[in-house]
Amino acid sequence: MLSSPDLSFCQIFTSSAFDRLGKLLQQMVHPVANAAMIMTEAVLARIPTPGDWQIKKFTLVVSSEFSGLLVGLPYSASYSDTSCDDLSVDAKLTFEPGEIIKFLENLKDFFEVDCHIYQQLERYCQIPVLNDATLQSRFTILLLKHFTTRDNGFNVSKNTNDFSACEQVEHALEKQIAQERLLNQVITQTRKSLDLPVIITTTISQVREFLELDRLVVYKFEEFNTQNANKTNQYYSQQHLQNPLPYTGCVVHEALANDTISSVLNYSEERCLMPSTKCWQKYRQGFTLAISNVEKTYALEECLLKYLKKIRVKAKFAAPIVFEEKLWGLLIAHQCDNTRDWTGSEKTLLTSVAEQLAIAIHQSELMLSLKSDKLTLEQRVNDRTIELHDALIAAEAANRLRNE
Repeated sequence: MLSSPDLSFCQIFTSSAFDRLGKLLQQMVHPVANAAMIMTEAVLARIPTPGDWQIKKFTLVVSSEFSGLLVGLPYSASYSDTSCDDLSVDAKLTFEPGEIIKFLENLKDFFEVDCHIYQQLERYCQIPVLNDATLQSRFTILLLKHFTTRDNGFNVSKNTNDFSACEQVEHALEKQIAQERLLNQVITQTRKSLDLPVIITTTISQVREFLELDRLVVYKFEEFNTQNANKTNQYYSQQHLQNPLPYTGCVVHEALANDTISSVLNYSEERCLMPSTKCWQKYRQGFTLAISNVEKTYALEECLLKYLKKIRVKAKFAAPIVFEEKLWGLLIAHQCDNTRDWTGSEKTLLTSVAEQLAIAIHQSELMLSLKSDKLTLEQRVNDRTIELHDALIAAEAANRLRNE
């Protein structure tokens, strides 16, 4: 028995109601079988997306018996670094197989044809059919129960307590002042010292403590060496060896909240993370990666998700360390105990710190280059002096022979 042909509806929700509806939709599919999937907008966090896709929210569930798609765009005319609960969402919920397949096709186009995610999405495009009527009815009952036992969230309300609002503003200002003070300390340290390891260690320790991060690391890239890859890493495919990536790398500095947070010093993601040239180009252009829930973002990347779970990462933020158009590395923040929604001020601080680290690293490399040039010049002077001395002795010896 199939579900009703009336398979879609549109409605304006509060953001919190929209999120609750997405969670209800996820409850209908248990992603244990090969042909079952749950996906949210988090999977697009690491790739460039056009227009509305940058602010679009969605929850997509696909299985052989039940599939559904919830899509929403901010309805508020203006929005900045505010809580999502302050916004309303223009949402559409559909169970129409054709619309779900079309959405999957659009998602698929954001990924390269030979990547694992593209192939996964292509497989899921073959799955959606009309939902089983029993499961469709179960979702309807679940939806009614949920929204009739609490505030329905269908209307945006702004019952704000003035005193509470003032406290929030005061707290935000205090945090902003403290953040600016910390950034000034980092800038001062960068200008006063040329001891790069001390600068990096001190900086990431201070920033980790201020933002209450579980782990803050500096990941350094190295030029890819095919010979070393052949000798040391059997996981590199023949395709990658024939068309080598520009970088490999590992964690070179870290700051941990406590002893229960495992060290990732010298860890490398190279066995799972095989990024394309486009990825590096994005980072060189200043792209930052904010992931509030790694399980949602890496839902289709089993190897990388397994690696992140191994080191207990539930949320992460990455900012590039770039100077003179060279991608030196990344400043990466990890939250290990809980997921974390990164605020605008947190993103700004981490990005600014990465920029200051880039300045410090550039200064250090310039000093090393100057020292190397100085040593080279001194060596050349010494070599030339010896040559002249030897030539002078030879000339004197020749003169003596002629005189004799």
